[in-house]
Amino acid sequence: MRGDIRNSIILITLLLVLSGFKIGKCFSNEEKCLPLWFHAVCMSLPEPHNIQRENLNGEGVILFVTFMDETSLRDSSYIMIQESQMTKFSIDDWKCDSMIQKDGCTVEYGLKNGKHWRKDKRGRVYIYYDKVSSENKKMYDGILDSIRIVKQ
Repeated sequence: MRGDIRNSIILITLLLVLSGFKIGKCFSNEEKCLPLWFHAVCMSLPEPHNIQRENLNGEGVILFVTFMDETSLRDSSYIMIQESQMTKFSIDDWKCDSMIQKDGCTVEYGLKNGKHWRKDKRGRVYIYYDKVSSENKKMYDGILDSIRIVKQ
């Protein structure tokens, strides 16, 4: 009888520890500072995520951030951060639904094909997200709002 109770307690404890670890891993935020060209961006990113860096042959740097959650993978949503004056993307020509200017930053929002996009211009650094579903918009806005730009 005592062995059964002890085994049950061990099993329950093990299940709680493992489930807590998995939940914490999915929702934990990790702050990262990533170098661009003349600046670095510091932001809190939920796990799991993937970061890809592209150098533009002396003209700048682009970072692509993707998340491994089911909705982001299904929608192919992403965050793109660039420091370059020479590179232009199609999102730069999209007509925004609303625009906010604050503290030297311009933020444009829009909806294209039923998915959300956003473009932040902070000096020489441009930060975008695209193809974001309504259910993930709050998470992506929180990430972009948390970004700090520091000079290297």
